[in-house]
Amino acid sequence: MDSDVLLKIDAAFREDAAKHAEEAKPMFEVVAAQQQKFSALSRVLRFVGVTTLIAAAGVFLAQGWSGMDSVVRVVSFLGFTALLAAGGVFCGIGLKEDKGARTALALSTMLIPVIFSQLGALIYSLLPHVQSTGPGLFILTTNQPASVWFAAALGFFAIVPIVLLGFSSLARVRATTFAFAYGLANAVLLLPVRDADYVGLLSLGMLGSLTVLDLRCFHGDARLRNHEGRIARVLLFVPLLILIGRNLVMWAPSAIFESSVLAAIGLGLFMSVSRYTKRPQSIALSQGTGAFFLSLAWIVFAVGVFFLPGAYHYHYTLPDEYRLPISGLPVAALLLFLSFVKIGEGKNFRTLAGAVAIGTAILQLGTVATTSSSLLCIVTGIGCMVVSNLIEERALHGLGLTGLFVGIGYHIRYAVPLCTFSPWLSLATLGLVALVASSYLERNHQSLVMHIRKLRAILTGKGS
Repeated sequence: MDSDVLLKIDAAFREDAAKHAEEAKPMFEVVAAQQQKFSALSRVLRFVGVTTLIAAAGVFLAQGWSGMDSVVRVVSFLGFTALLAAGGVFCGIGLKEDKGARTALALSTMLIPVIFSQLGALIYSLLPHVQSTGPGLFILTTNQPASVWFAAALGFFAIVPIVLLGFSSLARVRATTFAFAYGLANAVLLLPVRDADYVGLLSLGMLGSLTVLDLRCFHGDARLRNHEGRIARVLLFVPLLILIGRNLVMWAPSAIFESSVLAAIGLGLFMSVSRYTKRPQSIALSQGTGAFFLSLAWIVFAVGVFFLPGAYHYHYTLPDEYRLPISGLPVAALLLFLSFVKIGEGKNFRTLAGAVAIGTAILQLGTVATTSSSLLCIVTGIGCMVVSNLIEERALHGLGLTGLFVGIGYHIRYAVPLCTFSPWLSLATLGLVALVASSYLERNHQSLVMHIRKLRAILTGKGS
């Protein structure tokens, strides 16, 4: 009897609790909806704030400074950056709001390379016999070394805490490493170097160093794979972009500078982007595009330095008959090398390398009809056949046969009407060398295959 009463009481309590929960449900839904609206509004306001601050920084740099001293301009922009960082600190400590604090501190950190670039312009203007070129908006000059060193010292004491706070808000676990690397990257902007050749090589070196640092220190850290960690990693490359952009705007480019920038883009796409995605289509696209830019970089370098020296004020020149081989054959070698280090199957790269090599040799025959050109075609064809047999790819073998037969046909064509001894002797010598090489390969092919496999394992990173 007592148990029945207790069961009835428990059921009544349950029914009452369920009724109250049902009544409170709409209230909870309303509160959740209001929170979502306020969250969306805060995101919109944050976006508007970021856009406005970036626009304000641009206007601050672009406004009429003609009547103001260059050092004052630098100090003024430093004050603007410090004020932005102070706003971030206020959001974090005063308002206890972390998203706005991180946004303001990240923006202030992003503006640091602009200050270094301005200080670099002042240091460069102190050198004797220099003249700044380019839009007047970006020219900063002074003849007062003491003012420059004062601005540099003031900037150092203001920049260090801004950078440390910025990276601490984005990636606290590696903030010191980020800040140190960021400082070194920005220090390059202080170097009084404006020659386009040196700046191009410097940019290429910076990209390589920053990429290696990112892949070795940050890419494998799971704590940096969130949104803030990605922003911190991207910030390291901002000084490099300003270094390249400054020379593009202020100084005349050169073949070495242009090829270095193209090579930097190619390396970034081929070596870096493919490490940040697991989608096969994205990897293939980034590495294919990277190979294109790397090939274009060599062509720009070869044409600008060796064949159009007057356009870029170089003093090297080569005869026109070397134009095709020097432009095309290194591209083929580059594509062959990339085929062994790329992610995934490299057969398409090797086929393309063979097509470029044989195509270059045949075009050379069509434009420079000499026995040397026919020998080049024969040697290129044999080279493709040797590589194809080592890696067992038929497409490359077919391309090599094409080059070999076309080269032999042209060689015989020149030998018959000229009735000279040299073409036949060179052809006979080449045939003898090929025969000896075939005997050597037949005898030692197993050892060669083992060496090729070890080399491929080393190139692809699978070897010890």
